Amino acid sequence: MLQLYGILLVGLAVSGGWAQQMQRMCTCDEARPCKESIFQTIQPCADKCERFAAEAGANYQMLRDCVLEYRPRIVETVRCSVDQLRDTCSAVPTDFQVPKRYPIGIELAFVEEIGSMLTTAGVSDQLTQFVALGRRFAHCMQECVERQTNKCAFDNVCALNLPPDNQLVAIVKNCAIQNQLLTTPVIQSLCECAVRSGVSALAELCPRLIIQ
Repeated sequence: MLQLYGILLVGLAVSGGWAQQMQRMCTCDEARPCKESIFQTIQPCADKCERFAAEAGANYQMLRDCVLEYRPRIVETVRCSVDQLRDTCSAVPTDFQVPKRYPIGIELAFVEEIGSMLTTAGVSDQLTQFVALGRRFAHCMQECVERQTNKCAFDNVCALNLPPDNQLVAIVKNCAIQNQLLTTPVIQSLCECAVRSGVSALAELCPRLIIQ
C-alpha cells in the first residue's frame, strides 16, 4: 500500500500551494513540463529519502529492488491516473478561475484510505508506526520533488482544476487495482521483502494483509 505514497506525490506536487485562493486554470501546455519533470525526479528523490527505511530497520536497497520489480505496473498506474485527470487543465488559454488546492488535504485523504484498508485487514494498530514513517517519507519526497522542479513553473500563476480529495484518492486506487498493483499477492510480496530486509516486526502481519 505504501507504493501509493509515491503516486501521491504527482498529485501533491501539481496541486499548488498552501494558501486558499482562486487562480486561473492552467493550460495543458503549462502543466505538461511539470508532470514530465516530476516523473523524472521521483526515483532519485526516493533514493535521497532512504533514511526513513533505515529508521524502520530496513535495508533500503533491498526494498528498492523489490519495488522496482513492479515498476511497469507503477508506471501504468501513474499513466492511468494522469489520464483520468486530463480535464484538470485547459486545452486553450482561459480566464476560468479554480481554487488553489491544499496539498495536505490530498495527503490526509490518502492516509485515511490507507488507514481504512489496514483497519479492514485488522492490522491498523500494529502498523501505526510504519504509516507514520510512510508519511514522513512522502513529505521528504515532496520537498525534494519541489526543489528539483523549482515547485513547477506554473505554481504561482495558475492551478489545476482537481477533483475533491477523496475522489482523487479513488482515482489512484482504482488505477492501482486495474493495473494489478494494489492486490493481495503484490502487497504481501512487498511486506515479505520488508521482512527480509530487516523489518522482522512485520513477519506475522504479512499474511493478514488482504486487499478486499
